[in-house]
Order: sequence, then C-alpha cells, then structure tokens
Amino acid sequence: MRNANKRVSIVWLKKDLRLLDSEVFTEAAKGDYVITLFSLDSNRWNAKDISIRHKIFTLRALMELSSKLEKMKVPLYLANCDLIETLTFFKNQLNHFKLFSHEETGNYASFELDKKIQKWCTENGIVWKEMRQNNVIRGLKDRNVWSKKWNQYMRQACLPIPRFKYNKSSNAIKESNFIKPLSKFSFKEVLKFSNIPYPLLDDASLSIPEKLNE
Repeated sequence: MRNANKRVSIVWLKKDLRLLDSEVFTEAAKGDYVITLFSLDSNRWNAKDISIRHKIFTLRALMELSSKLEKMKVPLYLANCDLIETLTFFKNQLNHFKLFSHEETGNYASFELDKKIQKWCTENGIVWKEMRQNNVIRGLKDRNVWSKKWNQYMRQACLPIPRFKYNKSSNAIKESNFIKPLSKFSFKEVLKFSNIPYPLLDDASLSIPEKLNE
C-alpha cells in the first residue's frame, strides 16, 4: 500500500450515500487517508425486503458517488463477500484503521450484522465510530427530552463536502476477486459482480437514471 505510513479511515457506506452534510465523511477526513466501502454481504444485500429495483437504485447511486470521490482521490471499494471477511482483508493489508459509519435504523438483519461487526472490532482493536443521521436517539433514558434533542440536532448547519487533504493517491490497496474499486466497473460489469442478471431487470429498474442528482 502506498499510504502505509498514514493513518487510515474506512467509511462503511450503508443507506446514506451523501457527500454533502455527511458527518461520517467529515469526521473520517479530518486526519486520515480515507477509503470508502460498500458491502454486498448476503445477510443484507439478499434480505427479503430488498428488491432488484432497490439494488439498481443503490448501485446507480454508488457509481455516481464513486465518480465524484475518484476526482478527490478517494477510492470506493465494492465487496462481494461476507463483511467480516472484507474487514479482515483490509486489516491484513493496512494493519490498523478506524471504521466510520452512520447509525442505521434498519431491520433485524442489519441489527444482527451490526452486532457481528462490533464484536469483530472489539476483538481486533478497531475503533468504530457511528454517526447519528435521523430522529432516532440511541440510549435515550428519558423520552421527555427527545423533542429538545431533536430540535437541537435539526438546527445544526449543514456540513460542506469535506476536503480529503490526506488522499494524495486513489490507489490504496491491492484488490482481490471479491473486493474491487467501483471506478473500474461499467454498469453491466457491476451488475455481474453484484450477482444481478441483466435479463431480470424490469422497465422500472432500467429507467433509473445513470446520474440521480441531475
């Protein structure tokens, strides 16, 4: 790895794929080289509440995000394997890193995956920082203060797109058959890597635009 002497932060992308007003990206970029990761862990990617349309929308958004990050020399890796295997792969190459993600309000599958990741991080000495992104306040002991805390949160100014000043090169790690930089994929290639047969796409899936923010 070219940046072995630098501190590294991995941003684990879940549902929130914003660069603007993203506390996760802002915190990760403060003092570290930043790598972004989206996992196709089967416990989440193949969950019953995720349809092909959900997957296509997510992949389109990821490809758009990857294009923006690439200009800032921030690599976005797509991993088609168990998330624990993915994090172990990164740890073997980087030795140490900090993990950042949003707090997720999801289903039982996402909750169980979070527990597995917390256990792995604890066992491997990895600091995992989760950032709040909605009206759910974890560990709130008094419901009577929820409104006050929610209003304080909503009145905060939006965060600008961060500067990734420690990312001098986007070539961060060696890829594998199951972990690859998204920037190298065409749309059909990313479908194949994500185990989505192109003939199964319906008209609604095919109509999802390549650039979602335009």
